[in-house]
Amino acid sequence: MNGMILAAGLGTRLGELTARKPKALVEVGGRTLLSLAVEKLRRAGARRIVINAHHHAAQIVNAARDAGPGVEVMVEEKILGTGGGARNAAAVLGDTEPVVVHNVDVLSTLSLAALVDAFRAAPCLSLLAVQRRETTRPLAVDESGAVRGRFGDGVAREPGASGSPDSELRPVGFNGIQVLAPGVAGRLPGEGAFSIVDSLLELARGGPPVRAFDMGRAYWLDLGTPERLARAEEDFASGKIDGEALVG
Repeated sequence: MNGMILAAGLGTRLGELTARKPKALVEVGGRTLLSLAVEKLRRAGARRIVINAHHHAAQIVNAARDAGPGVEVMVEEKILGTGGGARNAAAVLGDTEPVVVHNVDVLSTLSLAALVDAFRAAPCLSLLAVQRRETTRPLAVDESGAVRGRFGDGVAREPGASGSPDSELRPVGFNGIQVLAPGVAGRLPGEGAFSIVDSLLELARGGPPVRAFDMGRAYWLDLGTPERLARAEEDFASGKIDGEALVG
């Protein structure tokens, strides 16, 4: 398998923390978010890792040099979004191996090897790591684990809506980690900067489904704000999480 780390965002919600460095190089538990993501992918078996970069891209290029062989940075002159970034990297990622795509700003104890094994056991267009949690744009997942769309986007009614024919659909939050089938990155539809999940759902209309992988009670945290970074540091200090659990 190969891996991609989405790290081109501006990190504006982190304020002064990202004024002079990219979000990927913000530290938590004594390590940068980028180094945690790279090691997690490598331990799962990624032979090649692509990192997209835009904000303070030169710093990410320098950090990638220290990460060792097999790590490549693709600098985006204009931010391409999660979907555009993956499509831009398609030629480097190749079309013969599945690709684990990992947002740089999420921490989790999810086993990427288990995620890839689940994908290989039931191949699909993409396997998304999800959890039952609060989110502003929940995905709608049916009883078979297929993602049917998003609640509120005309695909499914909001959960619990009176008389809803979609009562069998459950709402879940996408956790920023997924496995793409070989060659899918290069076929993502969209123009300019676009969402990888929305693009996948469009692509799934005419072929294999997008499926959900429930992370259950595994630790997961999006580090997009100073408050969440502080929470992660508290979790390290209390022993709730440690570096080994996050990269294993």
